[in-house]
Amino acid sequence: LAFALPVATPPNSVVYATERLEFDDMIKPGLILNVLGVIVLTGFFFTSGVALFDIDFDAGLPDFASIGNETSQSCEVIDGVPTIIG
Repeated sequence: LAFALPVATPPNSVVYATERLEFDDMIKPGLILNVLGVIVLTGFFFTSGVALFDIDFDAGLPDFASIGNETSQSCEVIDGVPTIIG
């Protein structure tokens, strides 16, 4: 919400302190900018980001992100340190 809140950035604070703008004057355009930012970044990730970072969505999760007992490894806490066994 950096674009939306009056105290989020120093320029926003200065403008809000002049009392020429109300809270609603800053929150409405700020929320629009935040939503547009999310849409643009998501679109970038699924288009250019896939090529730049060599992401293959059809390959599934990498081994380190597997959920469940899909591997023969287990994790135990030894001397307060999580350790992978197997």
